[in-house]
Amino acid sequence: MRKFVLLLFLSLGVIATNSNELSFVFPSKYSLDKTVEKIQNSIKSANYRVYKPKKLLEKLSFKQDTSKQVVVRFCNFEQMYKFMQLEKRLGVVLPCRITIVENDRGEVSVVVENYKRTVARFNNPNISKGADVLIDELFEVIEDALW
Repeated sequence: MRKFVLLLFLSLGVIATNSNELSFVFPSKYSLDKTVEKIQNSIKSANYRVYKPKKLLEKLSFKQDTSKQVVVRFCNFEQMYKFMQLEKRLGVVLPCRITIVENDRGEVSVVVENYKRTVARFNNPNISKGADVLIDELFEVIEDALW
């Protein structure tokens, strides 16, 4: 399934072929609110717990409007427990996040952190396999929500 999704995204020119990218960006044909709703529903159907979405930088006092940048946080506690057994420091990057952004032209994008790149900072090869599984699951969540 991941190969199909990856080929689909590559054919659309959505993500770079370089796995060293910090994040993956996927266009959404839906409005910001509808994309957030669809992402949340897809995450729930993949057995993750979804936290209340937050506007990016919501609690900070910025003069710029951040209402078009929403962060959806989620967690699979069983998966998190397995990760934490392999590397205690992973708590600094949990829970998982997907960011939905609307630009000035009204185009909505879904941004997902490249967790394979993130876990490489911990210099622990045991957690790389888990990151592969997580990325596969996130691609399926996004495919379910956006297509």
